Amino acid sequence: MHPIDPHAKFSLLPSFRRLRLLVLPFVLLCFACSGVGEEEPISTVEQGTISDAARNGGSPGFCFLPPTLPGPRPVACRTGRFDASLSPVVTIDELGVNGNVVRTLATLKTARGKGAGRVEVLAGAYVANWSTKGARLDHRKTYRASVSLDGRRLGFADLDVVRSQREAARVDRRKFVPLVVGENLYLRFRIEKAGTEPPPSDLDGDGKPDDGDNCPATPNSDQLDTDGDGLGDACECDQVQCDGPGICSDAGVCDPATGACVAPQRNCDDGDPCTTDGCDPASGCVSVHAYGPAGAHHQSRAPYDRARAR
Repeated sequence: MHPIDPHAKFSLLPSFRRLRLLVLPFVLLCFACSGVGEEEPISTVEQGTISDAARNGGSPGFCFLPPTLPGPRPVACRTGRFDASLSPVVTIDELGVNGNVVRTLATLKTARGKGAGRVEVLAGAYVANWSTKGARLDHRKTYRASVSLDGRRLGFADLDVVRSQREAARVDRRKFVPLVVGENLYLRFRIEKAGTEPPPSDLDGDGKPDDGDNCPATPNSDQLDTDGDGLGDACECDQVQCDGPGICSDAGVCDPATGACVAPQRNCDDGDPCTTDGCDPASGCVSVHAYGPAGAHHQSRAPYDRARAR
């Protein structure tokens, strides 16, 4: 029996390098099966929130408006006059799983802001316009647009990033504002001046308050009222239906100056140069035929049918 040399290399035992090569694939396979290191997708349905004066505790007098949100302007945003003198700031943030801000993608101001966008005053509202090009949006994540004034947040709307207009149509608009990747985001909102009376109702939008508008449902900024009856010419004929008043009259036409029907005389001409045509109130159109060189006339009392004559 030969003595064992402690300094000799044992070829019967695998080297550490060989063992590492055998064990490493097994460890990687275990990690892959367990899901360790994978980012859990964010459930946008659970996180979605819209907050303004009408929803979820937003500031009084602040409301998102159509088309940002569907439907008419909420009653909560009809309590004062629009204040166009302010400088609201809109920020677009990416949210983490717990609702924390992961990164800010854009800051929009009344002057052009960071993120290729700005806030403007258009048609009695503020409009934020943000270009999403280069924003690296991920449809699996949630983004939030917040509106603040002098450092105080007025409200916010969570954004659901989708890849097409078809997907946007399926977004729950009660919780999210849809945003198509690569397209601009338009946020329309209103901030009302505290302590002011709301503007008077103007249903037709012609600049004349309803309580003094002589056509409250029909635009007529000139308020023209030819006959002075208190009803404007623009709506004199709205509820008027003109039927023919008799057998010898065609259907009438409403006169916008008075609201009266003007009924033209029925045309009884049969196209025959040898007859004299007219209308009998009892029987309708009649014709009188001429015979002989003396010009003797014979009157036919039968109603004349122009369609048959042709």
